[in-house]
Amino acid sequence: MVSKFIGYFHSLSHSYLLSSQVEKLVQFFLTFAEVIVDKKVHANFNPDLKIIGLLRVMFDNRSTLSNQVSAQLEQHFGDKVFKTLVPRNVRLAEAPSFGVPGVLFDKNAKGALAYMAFAVEMIERVRTWKE
Repeated sequence: MVSKFIGYFHSLSHSYLLSSQVEKLVQFFLTFAEVIVDKKVHANFNPDLKIIGLLRVMFDNRSTLSNQVSAQLEQHFGDKVFKTLVPRNVRLAEAPSFGVPGVLFDKNAKGALAYMAFAVEMIERVRTWKE
């Protein structure tokens, strides 16, 4: 079922973005999703589909696990990994309770600033793709 869902939406796209919590189990899922896209979508629906990149979220630089998984993601995905790391942030977690996007709820929170930095990085990456 998951592969059909992923396949359908990726068949309509020219590129996609992966977002990942920096934890061990998520790394396994990313590899699984990558295989589905490569084997199913490329072969059957959309051979031109490309990954824009991987955004690492809920990163805790105090955690050895976060740092190890982040390094492994960089090793596996290489230059596809965005430089921006979105940290674990209470203010971002509170925002949905108030019905407001995290970047508007507290625009000076570390998480909001990281998402804004990511937006700049994403725009630059997409701009260089089109040149």
